[in-house]
Amino acid sequence: MKYILPLLCLAFVACGNSYTITVTGEDLGNIAYMYSEASEEPIDSATVVNGKAWFKGTCDSVFMATIVDATMQKGNTLFVEPGSIKIELKAEEPGAISGTPNNDLLHRMWTKQYEIGGEFRILAEQFYTNPELTEEQRAQLTEQINRLNNDYRDFLIKSIDDNKGSEYAYFVIVNMLGNFMDSPTQLQPYLATLTEEQAARPLVAEIKEQIELASILAEGSILKDITLQDMDGNDMSLLAEVAKHRVTIVDFWATWCPPCCEELPNMIAIYNEYKDKGLGIVGISLDQDADTWTTKSKELGVVWPQMSDLQGWHSAACAQYGIQAIPQMVIVDSNGLILKNGLRGKELRDAIDELITNN
Repeated sequence: MKYILPLLCLAFVACGNSYTITVTGEDLGNIAYMYSEASEEPIDSATVVNGKAWFKGTCDSVFMATIVDATMQKGNTLFVEPGSIKIELKAEEPGAISGTPNNDLLHRMWTKQYEIGGEFRILAEQFYTNPELTEEQRAQLTEQINRLNNDYRDFLIKSIDDNKGSEYAYFVIVNMLGNFMDSPTQLQPYLATLTEEQAARPLVAEIKEQIELASILAEGSILKDITLQDMDGNDMSLLAEVAKHRVTIVDFWATWCPPCCEELPNMIAIYNEYKDKGLGIVGISLDQDADTWTTKSKELGVVWPQMSDLQGWHSAACAQYGIQAIPQMVIVDSNGLILKNGLRGKELRDAIDELITNN
């Protein structure tokens, strides 16, 4: 297994103190290398003697680095910061990291991630490789997988709350936490815990841009109108179609998108059950070929109105609504008020049932 340098972010905190990193591991060869995000070439190297290597220096800033063996088969990631740090290189599982507060926390996080990842892989293998599973069994596995994700998210959040202002907390907020959120907007409370210096870093500015885009379709916002062409080439106003129904699912999708097509049986079932009770669906397609869009939609059983400018990811809809991934379902009322966003599967059905039944 080739050890890949993960996506990391440099932290710019003046320290001016010395560090010593003691590296251990089995069969490390004759040399170990240190890489940072800033360079594809090693920033330092150390000779391995009797299974150990030492990196020594002074740091002008606290930053993250990856240390690997000569073959890049074994490695580990750490904070380079003042103090005496011990790090173990392994190939398939996280090696120990210790010696400074940020590295102690980082090791705890990697270990937790490895443990939960193992459980996740077992459940995912059952879900995807056993064709005899009933719908109830699939739902139970999905619930277990979601519980694992939520447990790790809660672990990360607690570790942030307990270590506000640390470089570890900064790393988790900007690199990890967003993977367990439904929307970038949910990162806002955690960005508020950053120090003034951390908040001024470029990566935080990028996240704030993502939050601004995501807020366009945030619950409680009003959906802006757009006019694109229907399958017959006629202009179609999104809000004019929305106004015809009590509740409308606006589905950003494409016929070339496997997850989009996998969701369609669920959407068709929801539509058939609730269309006479006030539900509408409008598809906004990121297809690029009109014939493919039309033919494939019919094959898939899509019967609700659709619109597109056939520009793929360059669609005006992507720019206007900040669409960066599909499928994305937005539920609105007849006035375009966004009620729910980002739901799929059973969550989508439950939301529609509640909105139609209780309103």
